[in-house]
Parts: sequence; structure tokens; C-alpha cells
Amino acid sequence: DKAFATTHWSFPSHFSILTGQERGYLFSDPQQRSDNPPPLPVIMAQHGYATAISSANNMWFTAKVGDLERGVARFNVYFHNTADSIGRTFFGKVLANTVRCWAGYFDRPGRKQAFEVNQEVLQWVDYSRAMGRPFMMVLNYFDVHEPYFPPTPFRNRYSPAVTRDHMASLHPNCSLRSNLTHADTQLLIDAYDSALAYLDHWLGDLRKELEQRGVFDRTLILITADHGEELGEQKRFGHTTPVLRQ
Repeated sequence: DKAFATTHWSFPSHFSILTGQERGYLFSDPQQRSDNPPPLPVIMAQHGYATAISSANNMWFTAKVGDLERGVARFNVYFHNTADSIGRTFFGKVLANTVRCWAGYFDRPGRKQAFEVNQEVLQWVDYSRAMGRPFMMVLNYFDVHEPYFPPTPFRNRYSPAVTRDHMASLHPNCSLRSNLTHADTQLLIDAYDSALAYLDHWLGDLRKELEQRGVFDRTLILITADHGEELGEQKRFGHTTPVLRQ
């Protein structure tokens, strides 16, 4: 009952998560950073931990935004698959931002999926163990971010109507339509729940991998979120509006 996000978008919220400070947006101001406590990776690195971040949010949780990279030995965001690598080029950006929407491809090209985050995690775990050092990682999964369209077989976990054609019809020009019907809203909810099931599967897989390496029982795992998601409440969708206390 007392789970609150400090804000409704990722950049300042990640600062709050990593520092424990309620008003994380202050860290976007360069004049204020020196007066604020160091983020968790800095403290852990000072105590001998091998620190890393694996982020699927390539806009607001990267080493290029603010000073989120402080104390982090490795910050994995880009070049995790072929589509993302192509999207890093000039013509790739043109293709991703214009042609794909015109062609009806509504999903995020090159989106880093949960299993790819897990691969980066396990690589760092193995590297840290080989070096004889404890590890500390921050993971950012993006699979439950709009547009919700997990791979099969999870895609139709809650409704057979969650298809590429149906989801594309809700996202003309790559943006969610504003005139959604009740059936459209339910379709989004079913797709969102399917994305949650997909992420839950890969979190379970990560646990199994850590167990096989013999480190799970000695690893503290905290699961949280940087913001919530509106799914038709007050006719709002996504997380573009400020936090509401209800």
C-alpha cells in the first residue's frame, strides 16, 4: 500500500532508486550533483564489488544521460543484436524513425529483450567470479514497456486477439490511438499481461542460472520499478502524465 514511484518517467526515477533520494529529478541539474550522496554503484565499488549495469532502456537509462555511469565498471546498453547495431547508423535511424512507421511496423526495432539482458548479467557474473570479486549489478528490463508485444508463445497467453495486425491498428504512425474503445483497452491489458508473463519467465530463468552457478543463496535480489503504467484509468495510457495520489 506504500509503494510509490517518485516520478512518472525513467531518468529521474532511476536516480532515486540508486541513491535513495526521493526527489531524484534534482540530479538532472549539474549544479546540484556535487551536493547529493553518491549512487549505490559508487559505494559498492569502494567496497570491492565489480559493478555493472545492463539496461534495455536506450533513451533514459544510459551512460550518456546525467551521471548514471558513476561507479560503474561496465554499462551495457547498445549493440546487443543486429537490429540495434543497424539502428546506430545514420541510415538505420532514418529507417527506424520513418520507414518502419509508414510500413506499419509499430514495435521498437532492436528492443533489448529479457533474455539478452540475462546474457549480459551472466557474462558479468562469470567474469566477476573469475576475478575473485563479488558482483553488484543494476538490471533494466524493457519488455513491459509500450508497445506491449512479447514473442510467442507468451503473446497469446491471455487473448488470441493479441496479433501483429490488431496491435498495429492501435498504433498508427507508431503512436497509440486516442479513440480507443473498451475492446481496444482490454486488448492492451491482455498484451500487457502477456508481456509480464514473458518477463516473469526470464526472471525465473535467471534464478535457475544463478542457482546452477552456486551463487543464488548468497545474492541479494531487489525487484522494483521506475514508474507505473496507466491502462485506461481516467482514460489515460502509458506513463506520460504526472504521478497522481489516489
